Amino acid sequence: TNGVSYLHGKGIVHGDLNPLNVVIAAQSRPVRMKISDFGLSKFSYSKQLSQKKKEGEKPFEMELCMRKYWTLSEETDSLEGIKDATEDVIAAGCILFYYLTRGGHLFGNDFESILINLKEKKPVNLEIQVNTSKLLGSGFFGQVFEGKFNGDLVAVKQMTTTTAQKKIIQREMSTHIELNHVNVVKLLDVADSADNKFTHLALELCGGTLADYCQNNYSGPELPPDELVLYQIANGLHYIHSRNLVHRDIKPENILISMTTPVQMKVSDLSFVKKTREDFSQIFSQSEIRGTLQWLAPERLKVLTDNENKSTDLPAELPDGTIKSDTFSSGCVFFYFLTRGKHPFGKNQATVPANILKNKQEELVSYKQNLAADEANGRIPAGLIKLIEDMIQFEEKERIGLPEVIKQLAAVLYGMDKSKCQLRIVEASLGGNYIISSHPTELIIACAKQKKLIFYTAENLAIPFSNWRKKKDTFQHLNFEKLDSLEWN
Repeated sequence: TNGVSYLHGKGIVHGDLNPLNVVIAAQSRPVRMKISDFGLSKFSYSKQLSQKKKEGEKPFEMELCMRKYWTLSEETDSLEGIKDATEDVIAAGCILFYYLTRGGHLFGNDFESILINLKEKKPVNLEIQVNTSKLLGSGFFGQVFEGKFNGDLVAVKQMTTTTAQKKIIQREMSTHIELNHVNVVKLLDVADSADNKFTHLALELCGGTLADYCQNNYSGPELPPDELVLYQIANGLHYIHSRNLVHRDIKPENILISMTTPVQMKVSDLSFVKKTREDFSQIFSQSEIRGTLQWLAPERLKVLTDNENKSTDLPAELPDGTIKSDTFSSGCVFFYFLTRGKHPFGKNQATVPANILKNKQEELVSYKQNLAADEANGRIPAGLIKLIEDMIQFEEKERIGLPEVIKQLAAVLYGMDKSKCQLRIVEASLGGNYIISSHPTELIIACAKQKKLIFYTAENLAIPFSNWRKKKDTFQHLNFEKLDSLEWN
């Protein structure tokens, strides 16, 4: 782009930009990209292409460098009369896409489609393409299909754009597209369909859901150890909470399994996401109860049942909720995963909501009794059972928060040596006052002393930032003597 801009500044329109005319000056340090053949040897690729044809070859890369595949102009046999710098800009944009996708073309995937789409001015590979024959799932707001975006396979959430749903779509789009965390499904793009009947959300494609895995319908890469699966779920949800959001629909179907190696668990479906107050109280207002009945916290179910008993519409203002309703749902999901498909509040899905309201933990109690009778055959460590019990406490005020959940799981992983912990120390001199305001993209433990900041980085292991206020006693198990902890937020 810098090279093309320079040419245009000199009054020169290149007219024949294509990947073959962008050369790599490898002898320089740093390596530089250079624009070549601007009006000197106009069709430099023609000799090479002719030679390849004589040898019986017609490679895609050489054919693709013909000018007709990089211009919207219908005149492709001559450079005479080309004075519009826009042609260079369009070609440069196509070249950027070609490079970033390592060989893809903005206007199609074969010669014929590229020419057709150039003529119709349709950059199809920047559009969300939906394969409606490959249904991946469905939910309250629409269906999820396999599709393509930027030439890559994606999951496309197709939502009917009725007036009533516009607000919900806008909420999910505006909050989700800003999130960037390894344990939260990435929203790549949002666009309306050509007929304006649907809104399409292009999402990171995953290999299945936690429900698929527990129901033996999963055939993707091997999952990490159970404790690490739980840690990643809690980590993703805690990140969402750190952005002043509450999920409101945590359930096995909304925990996805990545297609990457190593596998990462990803929190998905932010259709019901709600903003919490900006005062760090972690409270959110409610005008309606959203979520799936079998996974709702008791305080949210109670609002629904109280309303049913009154036989009236929900009041305009409902009691405020807190992010600990997500903690309750997560605790139920933890038990579901560890038992490979059992809900802590019962086998019968129809009676689970009533059992939640009665605090009747049928399956959890049964599991604990069997564990006591035959401890050798118990799959779930006693410490994790206790953690789940603390997460699904009936009273909200007695329920532990996700920072404590993460802390306990991190300690379990550290003790099991399953976290592949590799610590390295980096000292950085800091002047007077300093501020760190962004959520890091990798897990870190950090301590500060005087004007030096010491970072301890560890793969799959971290003390959550919300616990840093606990000062140095938080770090005692790692022997951080005489160091003051860095306070977050």
